[in-house]
Amino acid sequence: MGAKTDQVKGQVKEAAGSLTDNKDLESEGKADRRAVEAKEKLDHAQVKVEEVIDKAEDKVEDGNVGAGSHDSTTRDTPVTGGFLSERPERRTFESVFARVVATAGIVGVGTALGAILIGADVAGWITGLVVSIVTVELAAMLWRSRRL
Repeated sequence: MGAKTDQVKGQVKEAAGSLTDNKDLESEGKADRRAVEAKEKLDHAQVKVEEVIDKAEDKVEDGNVGAGSHDSTTRDTPVTGGFLSERPERRTFESVFARVVATAGIVGVGTALGAILIGADVAGWITGLVVSIVTVELAAMLWRSRRL
């Protein structure tokens, strides 16, 4: 059934339970209604997360434009230029510092994502779950990188 159908079904159960003084039926109707509302909010949160990920991907792609020679047919990263040094040996301090700065950026992304979701009236547990998943994924990509 569709979300609207389930919503109406829950309202009917709730009203019938209230009219007949059947607390179980009334509670079941409320639960049905809340389940539909939670699913709608989860769907909305998923759309927001996908938008944020798309924006982040666009920014990453834009960061490579004009940074040096770039072969668009193989989608290789530029040979020269960019934020990070091309020399393979990086001092331990530099590597740790770059990772700490990038981790702070991930915290900022998580904070912004949380603010967007809360501003969109998404339930707190959904917001926490989405922010946690996104930040853990970003952190895993960061700390797995050999370039930092």
